[in-house]
Amino acid sequence: MRKRCTRCKKKKDVEQFHKQKRRNKNGKLCYYTYSKCIPCWRAYLIERSHTSYFRDQKVVRAFNRTAGRHQITVAEYQQMREAQHNRCAICGRPGPKMITAKNRALVLDHDHTTHKVRALLCIACNIGLGCFHDDERVLHMALKYLARHKV
Repeated sequence: MRKRCTRCKKKKDVEQFHKQKRRNKNGKLCYYTYSKCIPCWRAYLIERSHTSYFRDQKVVRAFNRTAGRHQITVAEYQQMREAQHNRCAICGRPGPKMITAKNRALVLDHDHTTHKVRALLCIACNIGLGCFHDDERVLHMALKYLARHKV
């Protein structure tokens, strides 16, 4: 049996297409073939992963989700980064030089009641503050605990 690849437009044997197991509407297990042949599928995945457009779009979407909630622009974010010398406001760790989807940027820390942006933090410090519910009293208690149990 032969099938036409949607990328190279050549008719090829069905064995030259990846198969995928799925259940149909009746719950019966069926095999479906991809629309692109195996060589075209591999080429497509490589192109897609190496194209900066896809990486940049992930970063832009992630930033827009965060920035939209706090009414901050990309320019304002960059100004904050430069003012903090691209470092976390708590621990001073440097943020990434180039922001990609895997290489996360410094994140926006904000007051949960007023939603006002405070500073840029590394992910670890931001999560830590979140775990303490931004409560100074609890943070002081945690400091006392650490001092008391110092080894």
